[in-house]
Amino acid sequence: MKLKTGNENKPAAFKTAAQKLRSQFLVFLFFLAVSASIWMVLKLSDEFTSPVVYRLDYINQPRGKILISASDTTLTLGLGISGFEFIRFKFWEKTPRLIIDLANLPSLADTGSLTTRLPTGYLLRKLSSQGIQNDEIRFASPDTLILEFAPVYRKRLPVVADISYTIRQQFNLYEPLRIIPDSVEIAGVYSDIKLLELVTTKPAVLHDIYHDQTLTLPIQTPRTNYPVSISVNEVAAVFNVEQYTEATIDVPIEINYLKPEYTLRIFPNTVKVTYLVALSDYKRVDPALFRAVVQYGDDKSLLASRLKIEIAYAPDYVEVTRLEPDRVEFIRIKN
Repeated sequence: MKLKTGNENKPAAFKTAAQKLRSQFLVFLFFLAVSASIWMVLKLSDEFTSPVVYRLDYINQPRGKILISASDTTLTLGLGISGFEFIRFKFWEKTPRLIIDLANLPSLADTGSLTTRLPTGYLLRKLSSQGIQNDEIRFASPDTLILEFAPVYRKRLPVVADISYTIRQQFNLYEPLRIIPDSVEIAGVYSDIKLLELVTTKPAVLHDIYHDQTLTLPIQTPRTNYPVSISVNEVAAVFNVEQYTEATIDVPIEINYLKPEYTLRIFPNTVKVTYLVALSDYKRVDPALFRAVVQYGDDKSLLASRLKIEIAYAPDYVEVTRLEPDRVEFIRIKN
């Protein structure tokens, strides 16, 4: 029979003591974290002065003028703010914007001067709409902004569409691609605007067009040294598309004599004209609307054995694609 000595109970006792110590340590950490959080909240609730750098954004040019330079692009405000706001500015709004509406500054519109000194104090009275109260501002740097302007120069320029397109087989444009409006007025500094000959749209691509279509194309702002404004932001590209068919017609050939002392007999005396025409215009085509000619009497024709046929006139709603034959033989008879 084995006797119990009591040593078997020691591991369980040690385990219980370790668990108790761990539990006490966790409770200590919890209260330490709570205390630190309360201390941090109290500290962050305190107010102190912090410099905050704002990026200056100038909008809405004054009437008849364009801003070409500013003495500063940033404004530093010493704000009396809480720690929470300080963290927001430092980590969430690294460079907050301060919008300066030039159109709302009467001194700029009323004076003919091209240089204006704008006291920072005047701006500070306008900042409440952007969430900044005057009683929060402790200091501002610089104390004055110097703005330089140039007179507005205006010019009307044609619009060129930067568009690539394909049309389905047996279809074609019934009329040239139309851009509406086909010109725009651009305003800016004279040194920039005088160099511009046209404006373009942003690139666009269309495939397999087979019906009338209108595409809106944004205007591409030209690269200039100073800001420019354009009378419209976009134009319409109008595709007037119709189905076309191929047809042929026999047209008599006329002779254009440059040397009337000769008479020609040509073989053949008619030409088969192959053309494309919109289905809606098919019945309008008539041989009398075409003129096919050969020319005789210049140096080239005097040495030629055959004369080239040219279409001197055809209706503007057909596209001549082929002539059969394209040259004629001739016999020359001196008068």
